[in-house]
Amino acid sequence: MRAAALSAFLHDAARFILNCHSTIALRPLQVYSSAIIFAPENSVVRNIFKNSIPGWISMLPNVDPEWNACLQTFKVDGGWVNAVAFSPDSKTLASASRDGSIWVWDSGTGSEIHKLEGHGDCVNTLIFSSEGNTLASGSNDNTVRIWDPVTGNEKLELKGHGGWVKAVAFSPDSKTLASAAYDRTIRLWDAVTGTESRILVGHSDHAKAVAFSPDGKILVSSSRDGTIRLWDPAIGNEIQRLEGHSGPINAVAFSPDGKTVASSSDDRTIMLWNSETGKVNQRLEGHTNFVSSVAFSPDGKTLASASKDFTVRLWDLIGGKQQGLEGHNGPVNDVAFSKDSRTLASASNDGTVRLWDPATAEQKPRLQGHSRQVNAVAFSLDGKTLASASSDNTIRLWDPEIGIEKKIINGHSGWVNALTFSPNNKTFASGSSDCTVRLWDLTTGDEINRLKDHTTWVSAVAFSPNGKTLASASCDGIIRLWDPVTRIEKKRLEGHSGYVKAIAFSPDCRILASSSDDGTIRLWDPTTGDEKKMLKIDDPPASLSFSEDSCHLRTNPGLLSLNSDSPNTIYYDKPSDNAFYISEDRVIWNEKEVLWLLQSHRPSCVALYGNTLALGHASGMVTFIQFAPDRIVPRNGD
Repeated sequence: MRAAALSAFLHDAARFILNCHSTIALRPLQVYSSAIIFAPENSVVRNIFKNSIPGWISMLPNVDPEWNACLQTFKVDGGWVNAVAFSPDSKTLASASRDGSIWVWDSGTGSEIHKLEGHGDCVNTLIFSSEGNTLASGSNDNTVRIWDPVTGNEKLELKGHGGWVKAVAFSPDSKTLASAAYDRTIRLWDAVTGTESRILVGHSDHAKAVAFSPDGKILVSSSRDGTIRLWDPAIGNEIQRLEGHSGPINAVAFSPDGKTVASSSDDRTIMLWNSETGKVNQRLEGHTNFVSSVAFSPDGKTLASASKDFTVRLWDLIGGKQQGLEGHNGPVNDVAFSKDSRTLASASNDGTVRLWDPATAEQKPRLQGHSRQVNAVAFSLDGKTLASASSDNTIRLWDPEIGIEKKIINGHSGWVNALTFSPNNKTFASGSSDCTVRLWDLTTGDEINRLKDHTTWVSAVAFSPNGKTLASASCDGIIRLWDPVTRIEKKRLEGHSGYVKAIAFSPDCRILASSSDDGTIRLWDPTTGDEKKMLKIDDPPASLSFSEDSCHLRTNPGLLSLNSDSPNTIYYDKPSDNAFYISEDRVIWNEKEVLWLLQSHRPSCVALYGNTLALGHASGMVTFIQFAPDRIVPRNGD
């Protein structure tokens, strides 16, 4: 029994450290707060040290009973992460970003080793050579570059393509590098000298993927033209053409034994082909959006796939089962297995790389919540109800005092993106990608009214404090002001040139503020529809609310002063003492960082009412944390 208990403790401790090591490294004493409270209920470490949780956290967040399949999450600066690759020994991980950078990581600790810079545009693909001493990348700058991953130095720049380079692949002996590009060609290069040795022509549209067979005698490519082509790389001849997908083919991969080619497509399917006969052995269905990438595990037992539906799926090639890995907050672009098949890496538009344990991907009991990402959370004005909106097209109502779901509201036919409660707490409004704004009865959950004049996704909604006006904003930059009773559109505010992220009325109803990804915050007169002031800001906030005196806007980064006369000057004033607010990944109280939100539990949206914090997550979960500020005694190192 002692041996079993010790083994369980060591396994749990390893998961605990992987989950929170980056936070602990920066703020060691957060191990007693954020690290423990976000650990699973049955975590051995959590239960040993639960009495060390600070008393000022008066209600702990609801968490899963057991560790899930996600081992680590790496936050990558540089926007979307397009590709990921393990080194042959799996000790190093490389990721490619939209801003043109490549990051090299220690896959065990998540520590950054190098940032490789040289590409002039988005990096779409990368791969290690079989020895691990070379890393190749392809970019929208039309070049292929070869790097030394140990020193971080660029070794070669390969020019020749006349379009974006979407895929690169080393031959098994690492002497040849193949690249596929939007110029419809596949090019073969001497990986040592950088000399172009051959151009393969045949695809009638963008070439999107390329891969060598394990023996190096066959090269497979795929294209937007819907075909897969097998080539003899030694002489450049096309051997075979495979057709069957009904859309562009985004990825191809050989099985470890070379007998099977897997392909993924915009038609949402994966096909497994016999590489000799060209016949389809199996068609895999389950993804609900484009399938971006496929990868065989080195042991040949599992196929992993990445999709624009925000999920990774694992396909058991022996037993026929499929399992989903959820957690990304954006389309998943790429997947890669470690050498021992025990770790899977995924890259996403949410700016993260995640490492997964495929062996623990089986479905486990989970808490109540949405089935897809939570896009908005909002408290009723009395704080007794929280509403959550999700990409699963539903709204859920919660009791924040005990964290229990009370009601599920259906009606929207698209993602629900925004929520707001009426001042009398009798109704609430929602905005959706189905281009409608809907008003609901808070008690019964019945739909009362539907506003249908928007022509693009509704991204934000807000009631005026007197309840006489409902504002809604959409992705086309237009804000509409409605009479919520008569459903008549009273004003249309035009000026933003981009997606409107948030809107809010001042307490006296005389100002409407809006934040947009056009890089501005605008103040409007809702009576006349005139724009009163425009403030330029590098990172427009995703949430807005006015201070009681209407002189400040509460935003994600803090309080924004509205007293500046210059459109280019933004002042963030300090919040009032003893006030809670959220700043990026931290909970702030009295200007002190009291709680860090772990990377694995970073929310997709937040709401704060008094001392209660509600977090919406990409997984679909909604969690609540309550604070007792009179018990806070900040410690050095927090």
